Amino acid sequence: MSEKENALVQMFTEKLPKHIPQKAVPTIAHWLVKHEVALTIAAERSTKLGDYRSPRKGHGHRISVNHNLNSYAFLNTLVHEMAHLVTWEQHKHRVKSHGIEWKLNYKALMNDYLGKAIFPDDLEKAINQYMRNPAASSCSDPNLVRAFRKYDAPSGNEMSEKKLLEDIPFNSKFVYEGRLFVKIDQAKKRIICRELHTAASYRFNPVTEIWIFNIPFLEQVAKENEQKGL
Repeated sequence: MSEKENALVQMFTEKLPKHIPQKAVPTIAHWLVKHEVALTIAAERSTKLGDYRSPRKGHGHRISVNHNLNSYAFLNTLVHEMAHLVTWEQHKHRVKSHGIEWKLNYKALMNDYLGKAIFPDDLEKAINQYMRNPAASSCSDPNLVRAFRKYDAPSGNEMSEKKLLEDIPFNSKFVYEGRLFVKIDQAKKRIICRELHTAASYRFNPVTEIWIFNIPFLEQVAKENEQKGL
């Protein structure tokens, strides 16, 4: 390994523990350097957890992962995107993004992190079940989403809290992608919600992450501000 590559491995080794379990760091660091990956820690995106961009216009492999994921979800998302890179190197754009080739590569790469005491037992069980037939987005698998969420840190925000849609009562209001909805009904595997501004109805995955607001807290803040003359 060249001096430059050693320096890059060292850089990843120092920075990755902020985002993934320590035991996974050496393998991930060497893999990123071997494939010359530009890894970006991205702002939260409601539509995706990570992203892979193939080489083009002078850029090499690029992977981005949302910064707000817990360490286990971050590692899973990173491996998901790594599988896209391997699939692109093998087949370029000749196969489906989440076809059988990607699924096989995802399973093969994830095997490096299973059975190594990297994931807690309950989470590893959920991952093994999901890996039987991985989907385009792990966000669509209810069991896996619930398993990962158990390891999320508290938001520490008294004004609002992130929850799963299935965990709030019917007739509750919530915010999703900056729009206000109310949860109104259940339809087989989806939950029907109405957007308050347009009155349009939408069907949501039960494990969609949404924001609810602490109304008593906000009312108390407003009352205190009024008393202060603000």
